[in-house]
Amino acid sequence: MGVFNTHGKIYEASAAQMFRVPIETITKGSPLRQKGKIKERTVVTMQYGLRFFVKGGVLFIRLPSGRNLAYVSPRLETDERFNKEMLSYEGTEQGTKHWARIKTYGPKIVENIVQGIARDCLAEAVLRLDEAGYKIAFHVHDEVVLDVPDGFGSVKEVEEIMSRPIGWAPGLPLRAEAFETEFYKKRVGGQISSKLRRLIK
Repeated sequence: MGVFNTHGKIYEASAAQMFRVPIETITKGSPLRQKGKIKERTVVTMQYGLRFFVKGGVLFIRLPSGRNLAYVSPRLETDERFNKEMLSYEGTEQGTKHWARIKTYGPKIVENIVQGIARDCLAEAVLRLDEAGYKIAFHVHDEVVLDVPDGFGSVKEVEEIMSRPIGWAPGLPLRAEAFETEFYKKRVGGQISSKLRRLIK
């Protein structure tokens, strides 16, 4: 705030502090000024425990669980279609499977965050089910498939275990719906899908 209240040269001030040189020696075209510009990237803490920070050329989003999402070599660019800022990063393209620069936007990042948090909630449930003695065959997205011998546990107990509050997500309402079957099948809206129904017959 002191810098902004006086000369306002925040990049120069950052570089001077980083490299212990007089601020007067750092000009607009100086390489040190550019490094100072990169360094003012601060940790931003948002509502519900999300944190955004850059470290080692990677943009991290710290989820409430403490796990990070990572975006390599982030860059703010102008989206020429809409004439507005967008974020790009390096990663594997879904179609080609090649390493490339990927364009993204706010709603997509929100989707990544929501899916990441959902995965972390499921991970908590998986650990609790394992501790309770349930054998986990596999899990898919928001679903856990258990291989349970006759006479062990119950559907109600599984629902209760998966609905327990999570320490890092206070106030998050959780509810699980379980069902019992002799073999794996996918339910759609509480019913078996028509394709699987035909296979069962």
